Amino acid sequence: MNNCSMHQDILAMLQEDNTIKIPQSLYAFRGHFVGNPIVPGIYSLELAVHLVSRILKHEVTLHKVIRCKFMKPLTPGMELASKIQLLSTENNEQKAKVQFLIDDTVTVDIHFIVIGTTKKLC
Repeated sequence: MNNCSMHQDILAMLQEDNTIKIPQSLYAFRGHFVGNPIVPGIYSLELAVHLVSRILKHEVTLHKVIRCKFMKPLTPGMELASKIQLLSTENNEQKAKVQFLIDDTVTVDIHFIVIGTTKKLC
């Protein structure tokens, strides 16, 4: 899988209201896993980074994962709410916590640090 395919999948899942809808047709499902499709963990990280970018109103890139817990696999058809918390900022580093929820139950919990960037997407 290339970065452009992943970026297209991320944009297909992320809604304008910061909810996440997982379609049946993600590129990643071609190999992850045939007959039992599961959203790759890196997608959850990228979704979280995109959400923080939206809140900060500028593009950021993942610098460091502090903690990442998956309580339930993300599968086709799921609709998730997101909860985004900006924590401390130091220099050009922003700590954040992002959770994905189904019916107020946390399915993914990510604590990480992002940094500002001028990186262009596909």
